[in-house]
Amino acid sequence: MDYRLDPQVLDLAKSVTGCHGDEELGQKHLGKTGSTVRNYRIGKTNPPIGVLMVLRKLTGRPLDQMFLPIATPVAA
Repeated sequence: MDYRLDPQVLDLAKSVTGCHGDEELGQKHLGKTGSTVRNYRIGKTNPPIGVLMVLRKLTGRPLDQMFLPIATPVAA
């Protein structure tokens, strides 16, 4: 089973840091562009471990609770 970052983690990080958008969160706290953070949000890419560690520190959310499973279609 595949996993993706739970977008609520990014929302919580924005809330605790006072950031108003993905661009601001990415630039001020994650060292990433807004486009990269949006890709994390929609599940196009997953953040590297360094970004996950920053998100964990900002949110207090354990790493194992930062991800959602992605349903894999069953072959017919």
